[in-house]
Amino acid sequence: MTQTADPQERKKEFMETALKLFNEKGYDKTTINDIIKAMGVSKGAFYHYFASKEDVIEQISDDYAEWVLKMTGDLADRKDLKAVEKINQLFKTIQGYKRSSDQKRSQIKKVFQNDQNLKLERKILNKLRKQMAVSLEKMIRQGIESKEFRQINPRETTEFIQFSIQGLNTSCENLYYEYMTKEPPDYDTFQSLLEEKLQFYEEILAQILQVPPGTIQIKEAYWKRYMEH
Repeated sequence: MTQTADPQERKKEFMETALKLFNEKGYDKTTINDIIKAMGVSKGAFYHYFASKEDVIEQISDDYAEWVLKMTGDLADRKDLKAVEKINQLFKTIQGYKRSSDQKRSQIKKVFQNDQNLKLERKILNKLRKQMAVSLEKMIRQGIESKEFRQINPRETTEFIQFSIQGLNTSCENLYYEYMTKEPPDYDTFQSLLEEKLQFYEEILAQILQVPPGTIQIKEAYWKRYMEH
């Protein structure tokens, strides 16, 4: 392994090597010794960056999410957009990011396929959800104060929307793998069911926030991700 002077680049080398091993051997079967052997370094070099093997996958996940979390925070702070515009843009940016980083995301998800790793996956998802919630709640509070949205509990609304989005994401992914990964792909059925699903979620989110029909626009975000895949 080439020596890299920049500590951040060196750390990324560790994470990339570990993720490759996690996918090849499985997270449970990969040891710290496997990682340092592949890197050609001492165990002390590993512990300079990570406290444990679990810490490695947590930091890999953090690195993956860092950009989207920064974008969400910057979006929430913008003064030139209405709250509903921010929420619509949030969907577009997140789905666009997922589309552009599908390979890395798939590698990370594969680590958690083993039932024994569900606790670790839940810990990482909860951490990400809490960080995202700060920005989303700020957008919802803005909408309430500007009377774009009805008077609702912003914290509970944030939690409800987050879990709704999580359910939508899982449902769309299941739909994609059910109809688009078989031979030949069932394009027409997938397109019809995806459109029906997205229309439903747009209507439900609009009702929750009590905004006019068509105000919440998530179709384009998911359409680009799945139909232009």
